[in-house]
Amino acid sequence: MSRSGREVPGSGLGLALCRRIARLHGGTLRVAASSDKGTTFELTLPKTSSGARTRSTASPA
Repeated sequence: MSRSGREVPGSGLGLALCRRIARLHGGTLRVAASSDKGTTFELTLPKTSSGARTRSTASPA
């Protein structure tokens, strides 16, 4: 284990980016469980209908 107490090196931006993406989609990211062996996160996104898609207003060239 390194001095920082982490086995995997990194900048720590992954969870911040995941949380931002979740919020932009109307969802959440939270800590579901934490122990000395690791942490589990829960990502929740709103349910959409199976046919829901965004439409582009651009006309074909």
